[in-house]
Amino acid sequence: MKQVLQDLKLDTAKIPLGLLQKEKIRKSHSFLLEIQKLLIKESTGNNKQKTQDQMKELINEYYKTLPYDFGVKKAETLFNLLKIKEETRKLDQISDI
Repeated sequence: MKQVLQDLKLDTAKIPLGLLQKEKIRKSHSFLLEIQKLLIKESTGNNKQKTQDQMKELINEYYKTLPYDFGVKKAETLFNLLKIKEETRKLDQISDI
């Protein structure tokens, strides 16, 4: 199980397996849903800077809820629907553990 979480790039030192709560997973799902809504809004709206600022804030909250281990790499941005789907799939896999 620990290997699965590491494969998903979750930082198991910051969130030990026993502390990985369903509530954190649900909260992370809600952040991804809000980011997805903003991405759709951005593509149809004209206030892109405000929307991007809101997305950055939600992305930061997402990564705080379930800390990831990126090593020396920069955290991935979630500014496209494909990345949102990938992250949602990861959360679904974690839920199944």
